[in-house]
Amino acid sequence: MLADTGFRIKEIRGVPAPFPKVLGDGLLGRAAMALNQLLIRVSKSIFSYQIFVIAETTPDLDFIVQDGKRRSELRDGAVMEPMPTRCPPTEGISDSAV
Repeated sequence: MLADTGFRIKEIRGVPAPFPKVLGDGLLGRAAMALNQLLIRVSKSIFSYQIFVIAETTPDLDFIVQDGKRRSELRDGAVMEPMPTRCPPTEGISDSAV
């Protein structure tokens, strides 16, 4: 879903259930955590308590069009104002939320 909305997925991790919080830090809690981590390696989507995603925004269409115009005019000899080095964040989503 994130890739469909213009994000580039960099990493996906499965987060195990907090078995030690429920069962304690004893042998049973550690064994359940180890088993859950092993199963997460088999399938993140089935055995993860949560999914942790590291993603970055991709340039939006306006940025790509303006950058293309700027490069075209530079190539043709015209000089324009420089483009920002970083594309603006996606509307409604801040960098800290990603």
